[in-house]
Amino acid sequence: MNALTLRQTESNGYDASRIILARRMVTEFGMSEKLGSVRYAGQQLQYLGGSVEDNSQISPETRQVIDAEVQRLVTEQYVRAQELLKEHRKAYHTLSQQLLKQETVSGKDVKAALENSSNTNSSADAAQSYRRSA
Repeated sequence: MNALTLRQTESNGYDASRIILARRMVTEFGMSEKLGSVRYAGQQLQYLGGSVEDNSQISPETRQVIDAEVQRLVTEQYVRAQELLKEHRKAYHTLSQQLLKQETVSGKDVKAALENSSNTNSSADAAQSYRRSA
């Protein structure tokens, strides 16, 4: 794991487990268009109860591409999460208020909140479009 990548993404609110997952997606599962479906993961070495990946067989250029792909993946998904929260802000607010009153909410409650949010957003978008055209 590149310390710079970890430090930059942690400052954006990410924890190490998300970065490790993104790195595994790129290096082990071939989920990068730039790198393709080649496995770049090295052998896991155990040190003092933790594990470190041995990337001694990977060139510095390839490591840079891997780091860039991990950074891209984490950043894109962070932006996507922010957009989803903005898009479904009413449902998010409704569910958070409901959780303050009771400990759990059902899947049915979540679905209803999202449907109500979508209906409200559609109505607001239609009203805004009408105002623009008038």
